[in-house]
Amino acid sequence: MEKSKKIILTADDFGMKTTRDEAIKDCFLNGFLTSACICANGESYLTAIKEVLPKCVKNGRKMDLGVHLDLIEGFSLTNCPRLTHKNKKFKHGFISLLIHSFSKSFLKEAEQELKAQTELITSMAREQGFKVSFINSHIHFHAIPNIFNIVKKIAHEYDIPFIRTQKEIPALLNEIKPINYVKVAVLWILNLFNKTDFTNDYIMGVAHTAKMTPEAIYQGLERLLKYDCLIEILLHPDCDIQNASGYLEYQTILDKELEFDIQKSGYNFTSVLDLYNGDSAK
Repeated sequence: MEKSKKIILTADDFGMKTTRDEAIKDCFLNGFLTSACICANGESYLTAIKEVLPKCVKNGRKMDLGVHLDLIEGFSLTNCPRLTHKNKKFKHGFISLLIHSFSKSFLKEAEQELKAQTELITSMAREQGFKVSFINSHIHFHAIPNIFNIVKKIAHEYDIPFIRTQKEIPALLNEIKPINYVKVAVLWILNLFNKTDFTNDYIMGVAHTAKMTPEAIYQGLERLLKYDCLIEILLHPDCDIQNASGYLEYQTILDKELEFDIQKSGYNFTSVLDLYNGDSAK
């Protein structure tokens, strides 16, 4: 992959709630969002993939779509009692998944569930004329090495070329919670064990989860300006004004001045499909 200053701007949690889905559509059509990853067990998944996704086409270009795997929130698609309560609701957080990831029986059920989610998304996206080109996970649990290996296997099986990795150099802003620096450090360490051919060099949006303001993006990109690299910036936009953090990130992606300044500083917006096909999004 040719190295230069490139940015993939991704909205996570597509299919989890209708106001988020509408925000993602608006951010693609009227902002500088390039990509979104969809959650197969999300509350609004069917509406998102059947009704919202087909509208995400701008100037003949379709929004790049990814799989957003989930073993943490919501309900499973398969029978996996080691991962869920009796009602099939997931029962593990990130640390619990890490601990259980050394169990072969646990990993077997996890693979079954992750494969079912990927199959559902890829097949339904195909019906809408969209190709799934990347894969990641809710709360970044696929950074856990034994689960990462499963995701890598599934990605190969479903011809998904790009797997998100987590290597962040965060902007140093006062509003960052100390726990988020811990998350960045843990993900950075786990990332050392995970090898894949086609991925981002850096990520932005873990340290500043729910606080991806223009200032956070400006400062984060400035720290990486000296590198020729591919940066994935992740946000969680929501057009519900009652969701303060989601609405803030929604406004960030619609900020035309921010978009202009990013490009002026030498970065180009792209998507996984564009990189894979050797094209540029903007």
